[in-house]
Amino acid sequence: MKALYLNLLLLIAQLAFAQKRVTVKINKNVEIFNALAVQNTTNWLKDTLTNPNFMATSVLMRRSYHHFQSAQNHPIFTPYKRLEDKIGTGVYLLSFYYTDVPNAQRKAPVSEVILRELHPNKDSAQYLVDSFMRQLNQFYRDVQFDKFVAENQYVYQKALTEASQNLPDASFIPVLEAYYGATKHGYHIILNPFFNTDWGMGWEIASKDGMDIYNITSPLSKPTIGEDQRIVSPGFNNAPEIRRLSVHEFGHSFVNPLANQTGYKTQIERFNNLYEPIEGQQQYRDWHTQFCEYVVRAGEVRIALAMNDPAAARATEVRDAKWRYLPHFVNQLTYYEQNRKRYPTFEAFFPDLIASLAKINK
Repeated sequence: MKALYLNLLLLIAQLAFAQKRVTVKINKNVEIFNALAVQNTTNWLKDTLTNPNFMATSVLMRRSYHHFQSAQNHPIFTPYKRLEDKIGTGVYLLSFYYTDVPNAQRKAPVSEVILRELHPNKDSAQYLVDSFMRQLNQFYRDVQFDKFVAENQYVYQKALTEASQNLPDASFIPVLEAYYGATKHGYHIILNPFFNTDWGMGWEIASKDGMDIYNITSPLSKPTIGEDQRIVSPGFNNAPEIRRLSVHEFGHSFVNPLANQTGYKTQIERFNNLYEPIEGQQQYRDWHTQFCEYVVRAGEVRIALAMNDPAAARATEVRDAKWRYLPHFVNQLTYYEQNRKRYPTFEAFFPDLIASLAKINK
């Protein structure tokens, strides 16, 4: 039965009438937010003096830091730090609601999830963001950001080429959508070359055509530099990591919206006693967040098998060995796969997945 299900997913992928593909882009707004973020994380850069590995993986981040270091007293940093204090790395996500700097104008209402963190009054929160983006337009001009982009165009182009050559094959999105029993309008990887290796975040935005998923990612491997100090590889020539990242971050767009629904969120939080810190994963500070991660990471294992890649499935299990409830979630997703007549979509299975938490012995 299991083999039949996995083969069925591949068949669906092969017969998909209009196959969607993951797009790879550079977003100018993300790049200028990154320039601000790098100046605001100097404690990381100091660590490079005593941490050889970090020194090697933060090559492009340090280049951005030194290029814009003279602008550290620019007035933009006062409102920027206020935003970052409220929404952390969520500042990057503001990029997708505005046209490109230096003429950034709001093209869609900013998510209420973000606005709530900025101000209890939605209109006031939106005003704060609009005002900041106008200041960001001026910052772009003041630091001549276009020159930085021009000087590093070859880096951006290398990043785009590397990532584009290492995307999952055409069966990936149909398999992903068949697995979760839902569809999205578009899947977009936004490259962020000038940050430390192995960082990323995902988000989705509604449009008239449906949901578009955006996955911001820094270099996936250590950048390499030639003798002339030019970047030979910005670190995106890594097919296994791009496939893993795609399954993981895009998977969140199918899982988190369900988990964040008030009713389901309350049910998940009834099992808060299951929470325990995971070594090296301090960013997951509550059970609800960990629950979403467990589901998505279990999905990585099962979807890898659906794509006939058992080595990737095993690699995920080894990498996430410290996530001690992972076998439970993998078993639950296996049950979901074997009972698709009962559960035509992941959403239909979700209540039973939550109920299964009662079976976990802490």
